[in-house]
Amino acid sequence: MKLPKGYIVFYDGLCPLCNAVVRKLLAYDKNEQLYFASLQSPLAEEFLKERRIENEDSVLLWRPHTAYWTRSAAVFQLALLLGGPFIVLRPFRFLPKFLTDACYNFIARRRFKWTTPYDSCPAPPKAYIKRFL
Repeated sequence: MKLPKGYIVFYDGLCPLCNAVVRKLLAYDKNEQLYFASLQSPLAEEFLKERRIENEDSVLLWRPHTAYWTRSAAVFQLALLLGGPFIVLRPFRFLPKFLTDACYNFIARRRFKWTTPYDSCPAPPKAYIKRFL
C-alpha cells in the first residue's frame, strides 16, 4: 500500500467516542493532512508489529518515515496541526508526560462505561471516504 503524504491517525474503530473525535478532526482538517485507519485495520496491525508495540488501544498519530506519537503526545500534536478550537490544548503539552498521559488514560479506561462499543467499525462518512485507509 502506498502511504499518503501527511499524517495517519490510528483510532479504536469500535469506540463511539473515538469515532466522534475522528469526525471532529475531519471537520477541522481544512488542509486535508490527516488520514485515518482503525486500530483493527491491517495497516495498524502492520504498524504495531513493525514497532513491537503490543496491546495498544490508544490514539496513535504517525507521520510515515518521520515519527509517531501516542496518547497525550498524539493529542497535542494534532492540536498543533489543526489549530482552531484545539488551540486550548496547547499549553497543556508543557506539563509532564506522566500527568498528561494519566488524564488521557483516565478517559480511555472509562470510554466504554460512558458509551456502548460498536459491534464493528462504522463506515466512514461518504464525503471523506478517500481519507480512510
